[in-house]
Amino acid sequence: MLFGWSMGGTIAAQLALKPDLAPHIAALVLDSPVLDWHDVILANCARAGLPGFAGSLAAPWLARRTFARLVALPHSIPLETMSYKQWAADLRVPTLILHGDHDDPAPMSTSTVVRSIRHDVVELNLFSAGHTLSWNADSSGWRQTVRTWLARQAPSG
Repeated sequence: MLFGWSMGGTIAAQLALKPDLAPHIAALVLDSPVLDWHDVILANCARAGLPGFAGSLAAPWLARRTFARLVALPHSIPLETMSYKQWAADLRVPTLILHGDHDDPAPMSTSTVVRSIRHDVVELNLFSAGHTLSWNADSSGWRQTVRTWLARQAPSG
C-alpha cells in the first residue's frame, strides 16, 4: 500500500501507473494529491491575484527547454505527462483520495474529475479543510475513513 500527501500523492500515482510496479501495489491512499500540474499552476496564480491568462502562459515556459533555461530550470518540465486526469483511465489500483474542500493550492476539482473517470477504483472523501489539513480538521473521521477503506481492500482469507 502506498500513501502520499500532496506531491507525495503525485509520486504514489506515478508508481501505480508503471506496468512493472502496479502488480505489487495493493492500494493507494492519497491525501490532497497534486493530480494535474496545469490545474495547480492556474489555481496558484489565481490565489496570488494574477490574471487568469498568467497560469496559461506558465506552461510553455516550463515545457520548452529554451524557456525553462531562462527561468533557471536545468530541464524542461512536460506538464502533460503529469496530468492524472489524462492518465486516470489507466489506473488499476484501488485508490482512496482524501481531499479538503478548501484546498486552494491543489484543487479538489481535479480529484473529482479523476474519481468520475475511474469511479470503479477511486473513492473520494471530502473534508472541510485546506491543503493537507483533512486529518487536522477531523482526525477521527479521517482515521475511520482510511481504516474502513483499507479493511475493504484487504484480501479475504
